[in-house]
Amino acid sequence: MRAFVVVLLGALGVSLAVSAIAGATPTMAQDRFVVLRTIAGSEPPGLVPVTEEVQTTAGRQHTLLTTDEATNLIILRHSTEPAAASRDDFDALARESEAALEHVAFGRRRQARRAIESILDRAQGAIEALNRESRSARRILNSCLYLVRALDNARDEAAALDQAVECARLVPDMQPSAAEHPPAVRRLFDRAVARIESGPHGSLSVESEPSGCAVFLNGRRLGSTPFSRENLATGEYRVQVECEAGRPGRVHRIVLAAEPRDVMIDSRFDRALRSTDRDLRLEYVDTDEENAHRLGDATAVADIMGANNVLLITAEGESVARVDWIRTSGVVVASVRVAMNSAGAVSESLARGMAELREAHSVDATGETSVAIETWAPPAPRRPQVASNSGAFEPDPNAGAEEDATGSDLAALGWVLGGVGVATYAVAWSLEGVWLHRDGQVDVAEPDDVDYADRVARRDELALPVSLLGATGAVLTTAALPFLLGDGGSAPWHWVVGGVGVAVAAVGIGLWTQDNGCIDPPDCREVSRTVPLAPLLVTTAVPMIAVPILALILGSSEDARPNDLSLVPTLGPEGAGLILGGTL
Repeated sequence: MRAFVVVLLGALGVSLAVSAIAGATPTMAQDRFVVLRTIAGSEPPGLVPVTEEVQTTAGRQHTLLTTDEATNLIILRHSTEPAAASRDDFDALARESEAALEHVAFGRRRQARRAIESILDRAQGAIEALNRESRSARRILNSCLYLVRALDNARDEAAALDQAVECARLVPDMQPSAAEHPPAVRRLFDRAVARIESGPHGSLSVESEPSGCAVFLNGRRLGSTPFSRENLATGEYRVQVECEAGRPGRVHRIVLAAEPRDVMIDSRFDRALRSTDRDLRLEYVDTDEENAHRLGDATAVADIMGANNVLLITAEGESVARVDWIRTSGVVVASVRVAMNSAGAVSESLARGMAELREAHSVDATGETSVAIETWAPPAPRRPQVASNSGAFEPDPNAGAEEDATGSDLAALGWVLGGVGVATYAVAWSLEGVWLHRDGQVDVAEPDDVDYADRVARRDELALPVSLLGATGAVLTTAALPFLLGDGGSAPWHWVVGGVGVAVAAVGIGLWTQDNGCIDPPDCREVSRTVPLAPLLVTTAVPMIAVPILALILGSSEDARPNDLSLVPTLGPEGAGLILGGTL
């Protein structure tokens, strides 16, 4: 019966430790802010400086994406502004194409290759603009096929065929002209098309909101939404959807592999999103459109970048800027109004406003003293359709490796610490069961038996390992909690786990005290069975008691969160390791 009770307590302790970790969420370790501003019609001259000052102030208090980081993430995960090609670009393309043809015709292979590669580099930088003009697109295709011809002349048929496949991807709706390319090049191009159709190839479907918009692929108009195209060469394409004639859409860089790819593009959101000159903003035609869409658009932008908080800055006339703290769930935490002029925010007003915003207070800080106001209560957000089940904003399958993965690394560290801690507890309680079994062998023996001393020694040798493993499990599991507990304050289950921890600790302390107070030798022998049960119960209770305490601390103070930590892998001649730096 005694053994059953001990095992039951051990199972309860381990299961509660597991539930504490399983119930935790990694959002705190990934808590990131982004600052955005919105413009309705013309922009007041002071709004950009206000945005920069808010960015600086918030950066001292939160894990904040800089403007450069935010813009780069939008480019990496969603879209870019369409490239612009000048008349000089078209003229240079014409000259370089003629020079490349001359090099190929006279057998100057090295010069021809250099000239063609220069043309293709220029084309790749602005393919969506250069390919729009059919004459320019023809020159790009011709230059690409000149390289095919040069490779074929060098009797490198495999490389020539690979290059022909690349030409078909670069300009996906043109065929080589018989007047400009010899039969050998045209045959290689036909073989390239056949290889695409019969071998691994990509297929692309594009839908838009609204429907019926023009679809451009690498700058070539191929149809309207809903759009579908099969037998495309694998590789990168630049997809644009345009619902307004003469206004090029944002460029979505899509990598096609040997499986279907579905892309959903919200034309209105693309029109509002601007990411130029390391500047990220949302532009609207007027205040009605701004009020209808800024909440949904801002949270969508934050989702794309992996942030979960937005500081959204909006002008209210020429002399007032509004800063709204918004969760990506659409909840507006607080709103403040600060004074601004053509040079930016009034320093004292901004300082008071940001201090109140940090405390989640909504105030008007434009006057000499702050006055409480109602938190912005927008209509239900209209979330733009910026993603699809194909991951429409992943231009490179390996692009995620270039991001700042500090938050996810720390969350993973928390799960590793917690998992190892629970496993250590499991080993400790297993050894406690072995200790009880050996203690039973001591009970059935008599002190004058030949093997009595050996039985006692075999039992007692487990006492120290059980205690050490229990302490190690307590340290690891408790250390994992700050990385895994959410930042929403305490929840009822936190207190349930903490209460059970107090009860378990009380039992352990009681048994420990009983051991220390034992005087009568026969009783001591009986009570000695609590060793190492008493310390194991206490160490098992430690992380359970820590759950509500840490939840309160993390929920009430953002400075207590390990947002400034960094996790850096190291590899050297003496081995590999992880360096955890920062403050907690």
